[in-house]
Amino acid sequence: MERTDSQELALLIFQAKQGKQDAFELLLENYLPLISSLVKSTVSEFPFSDSDYEDLYQEAAILFFRAI
Repeated sequence: MERTDSQELALLIFQAKQGKQDAFELLLENYLPLISSLVKSTVSEFPFSDSDYEDLYQEAAILFFRAI
C-alpha cells in the first residue's frame, strides 16, 4: 500500500518529534517557503524594512515548528 501525502507528513512530524534531524530538515525544506510567502503577503501593505520582515519571518517559523 502506498502512503498518501498526509501520511508522509504525519510520519515526518512524528520522526521530527522523536529527534530525527533528517525529518526536521525535510519539514524545514518543504515549509519555510510557504511561511515566507505567508509573511510577505500579510505584511506587504505595511512599510516594513527588510530587517523587520526577517524578524517576522523568523518568529513565524519558530512558532510554526514549536506547534509541531
